[in-house]
Amino acid sequence: MGIILSLIPSCILVFIICRMGKTQKNSITFLLKMLGFGALSALLAAGLSILFTDIIFGSVNQENFLFILFNNFILVALVEEGAKIFLLKKGSWNSPLFTHSFNGIVYASMIALGFGIIENIVYLLVDATITKIIVRGLLGAFGHVIDAMMMGFFYGLAKFFSTKGDEELSKKNMKYALIVPLLFHGSFDMLLNLADYTIVVFIFFILYAVEIVLAFKYMMKAYRENKEILQAGAAVEGPSEEFAQDVISDVTSEATENITE
Repeated sequence: MGIILSLIPSCILVFIICRMGKTQKNSITFLLKMLGFGALSALLAAGLSILFTDIIFGSVNQENFLFILFNNFILVALVEEGAKIFLLKKGSWNSPLFTHSFNGIVYASMIALGFGIIENIVYLLVDATITKIIVRGLLGAFGHVIDAMMMGFFYGLAKFFSTKGDEELSKKNMKYALIVPLLFHGSFDMLLNLADYTIVVFIFFILYAVEIVLAFKYMMKAYRENKEILQAGAAVEGPSEEFAQDVISDVTSEATENITE
């Protein structure tokens, strides 16, 4: 029961995202496939983490600040976000259902939900207290979906530019699809490791709120840009080129400004 309760916020969010893209005719089978790929990404990330941890932990002082930084941004954030985007692209990039950029957010969200399900099962089988259920529900699986909204946004743009034949901008957005959620994810984990300090907890929730606002803001931008197409149910390559090009610098600069403030 605790596992189910912990997944309610993220399931509601993913359901809303899928409903927003309902006229794209994404088959239930394909969405379930992406959910399964998300579960596989959790297993892949766990395997890589164990491998790298065994190699590094034996020879490094784990209380060293640089190690804590490396652990949160590389051993956790990079491995997890890397596993997600690897299986996201593996499962959806060449799919005939990937008709426009908003699909990127839908598919990334399904990947994140699958990842969160496995992660919550592992955590809550060990400790299913009410506190842990709330934390896993609001910061665990839900946080993965918020990261996925940012990942999917850039992933959708990468697909759009690829269909336009602009491989340079496609690769640039694919990098953003990994780097942006990685930076947020790593920052969250880093702050949680320093949560003994009240100011750090305050910063954590400010940063979390910033990412949620950004994720919804740019998801809605992508949705509005594709709204007429979505309602018509037509297959297109992506948003207007002006929108796609402007948002590359817009997202990253606004995120940086909010974080530094």
